[in-house]
Amino acid sequence: MRRFPWRQSIAALLFPLLLGACGVVPGVDPAAVPRQNWLGSVAAGEPNAALAARDVLKAGGSAVDAAAALAMALTVTRPSRASLWAGGVCLVNDSEDGDQWVYSFIHPETEEGEAPPPMLVRGLALMHAAHGRLRWGAVPAAAERLALLSHPVSRAFARDIEAAPAGAESVLSGRPPGEGERLAQPELGRVLQRIRLDGPGAVYSGSLAAALVRGAAAAGYRLDEAALARGVPSAPEPLSVADGSWEAWFPADEASAGPGQAAFWRQLLEDDRIDDSDPPVLPVVPDGEVLDMPEGGTGFAVVDADGLAVACGLTMNAPFGTGRVAAGTGMAIAAPRPAGRADPALSPFLVTLESGGEIRFAGAASGPGAGRVGPAVALRTLLEADALEAAVARPRAVRGPGRTMTVEAAVPEAARAGLREGGLTVSEVGRIGFVAAVFCRAWDPGDPGPVCRAHADPRGAGLALQVFDDE
Repeated sequence: MRRFPWRQSIAALLFPLLLGACGVVPGVDPAAVPRQNWLGSVAAGEPNAALAARDVLKAGGSAVDAAAALAMALTVTRPSRASLWAGGVCLVNDSEDGDQWVYSFIHPETEEGEAPPPMLVRGLALMHAAHGRLRWGAVPAAAERLALLSHPVSRAFARDIEAAPAGAESVLSGRPPGEGERLAQPELGRVLQRIRLDGPGAVYSGSLAAALVRGAAAAGYRLDEAALARGVPSAPEPLSVADGSWEAWFPADEASAGPGQAAFWRQLLEDDRIDDSDPPVLPVVPDGEVLDMPEGGTGFAVVDADGLAVACGLTMNAPFGTGRVAAGTGMAIAAPRPAGRADPALSPFLVTLESGGEIRFAGAASGPGAGRVGPAVALRTLLEADALEAAVARPRAVRGPGRTMTVEAAVPEAARAGLREGGLTVSEVGRIGFVAAVFCRAWDPGDPGPVCRAHADPRGAGLALQVFDDE
């Protein structure tokens, strides 16, 4: 980047030396230590699903295979934010040919009393058909096992249950389990088995589609074959913002946070708000973002050793969606998409080198302020103002409507006083947003070293993984 060319040059020179130094252990011959090949990096808001992505990478899958398996696993391990009825959007970068794609499966608008069509499976199938390396059956396999054989309830899911106990009780058909308790979902497992054996089209035709229509009606929502037919994903052109050496990519759909992210990215660059100083908070934005939307979505990022990168945002439009299940399927029904509002959970983004599309950053944010937090974290990391972990941990403040400012508890009093002196009304929340990110240095495809590092925001209870082979 033009602002810090000397710092980037020094960092590029020292990085291999630092890696070598970190690998030296006194008394151990380095030649005697088996060398493992780096396969990829994963960052997600729910640990069980992140482990499913890891297993797919270790089985020879691409980042898209792993991301699709992660999304399917979330339908079991965190249906509060991503059931099979969810909608979403994914960005994909292929460093080999320098191309970027958007796969949009956002719920269409619905009329009052109508359930949105389930979009997740079709959206993942479209992305997998274009970039997957493994057969389709590998995508729902881990989710099927987790549902049929049970899984431990993660802290992330337990927090969602505590925040929306009524929805959890309805969706899970009884007393919601606590953290660490095992949860089996046999009805959902059988649906996932159908999807694995019969393909993604099983959700939208035949007996399973009829069961969804009946189940929605029993829950008090209209859904018919015509509505199912409307649930068709698309692959529109992404929004891009080029500046210096980098190009940032965002979804263009107005229902996503993408357009707002792109505008904020431009603003941060033009105003030179990201530098190597030590500000008390992440950059504050002048245009307000609604912070009172319920947290009904989640995001994740996966990068593989061939330079294929995926960032996705998924949403139920409300915690546990409608709080109802389509009887006989175990599928939580998504809530209707709020009209005229961008969903902050739909905020995946990528940053590449402008020439060749080599991936530098893959990220997704969710929760209040997500559309602003992700780009700010990425730029502080890319400009070497912070390490990735430090950029994510930095206290956050977001400008709300009018003259209001929402800050995290960690924002120091001196910073709050400055905001008040500027005529702003300051309010406090526990946390602003959640970021899952993968940051990459320069590499050659097939580089055996870990060229990317993943990080999951400590504000949540997710998991970040570096994945290696077993040799």
